[in-house]
Parts: sequence; structure tokens; C-alpha cells
Amino acid sequence: MGREFRSGGDTGRTFESRLFGTAQVNPQFLLDLDKIGVDERGRFRSVGQVYEAFKRNYLGAGQETRGETSMSTDLRVAVEDALGITDENDELKFYSAVGTVIDHKFGVDAFFELTDPKTGAYARVTLDATLNKEKQKEGWKADVIVGELPDAGQESDAYLEEIDAIGADIASRLQRRLNEEVERRRGRRAA
Repeated sequence: MGREFRSGGDTGRTFESRLFGTAQVNPQFLLDLDKIGVDERGRFRSVGQVYEAFKRNYLGAGQETRGETSMSTDLRVAVEDALGITDENDELKFYSAVGTVIDHKFGVDAFFELTDPKTGAYARVTLDATLNKEKQKEGWKADVIVGELPDAGQESDAYLEEIDAIGADIASRLQRRLNEEVERRRGRRAA
């Protein structure tokens, strides 16, 4: 069985980059991180602020018009399909974090965010690409673990099935979390 996203010499970092692309961020991101600061253990004071600073400074991670790799584009389309949305409203966003502090400190290689256009509430689902079989079995720091995929050229049906399954999992998590966030916001307003 051939594998599109792993050749004999792939390392974990190469595998992550081939799947999601290596993130390109504005240098301002590092200055923003300094402002957020770390505690005595070297952990960021606010994980949420790290993600917000990253999104403000994100420049993309691939050659496609959206700054995505072909696999991340396929995955985004699968998530959109599972959610029943189109690309028109830009409700769904994909970010590669490969090679950034989010990757190194939080164990997250990429993430999706879904925004409710009416309330502005959003939900995030994190991804980790790994060749480590133990991480794939047990999970890790990210919400969804992505392992080797069938070769998109030689095993296109199997590849699309796997992408659709991963996309459906991400969509389900995003929708559930978004619904929870919208309800939480409504509860705060009612109180």
C-alpha cells in the first residue's frame, strides 16, 4: 500500500510539513508573545492570547491561494461538506502551526476554527500529525491525531474515505463546541 505523505526518509517534522505546510507568520508574532509573557515554569500566561496573536500574524503555509497544502485543502473541504456549509462566508478557517511555538509548546500542528456569523462565537479543534503509532493509539495533546494517509494518486478512493472520516470527526467536534459556546454566551446575557 503506497503512502502519499510518507516516503522512506520522512521524519515527524517532514511529515507534519507535507500534510499541513510550515506556518509562515509575521515577525510581530514574536513581539506579541513577549507581551503575553510566561510564568515561573515557562508556560504562557494565556494560551488563548497566544492563539489570537498567532491568527493576527498568520501568513499561510502552502502554495494554494489560501496558503494551504493540497491535503489541508482536501481536509477543509471535507469539514465544510460535513458541516453543510460553503466557502462563501468564510466561517471555517484552517491554520497550520507547524514550526511555531503552538507546535513546540502545545503539541498542535494545525487547527480549525468555526465562527457563528450571528453571535461571533467560535470553536477550535486542534490537530497533530504524527508517525508515532503510540501517539495515534493513545492520543496526545491535540484533539484529532492524523497518521499516515493512503496515496491520493494511487489510492484515491481510500484517501478520500480517510479524509472524509477525519473531516467528519473535526466537523462534529467543531459543531458541538460551537453550540456549547453559543449557549454559554446566551446564559451569560440572561444572567
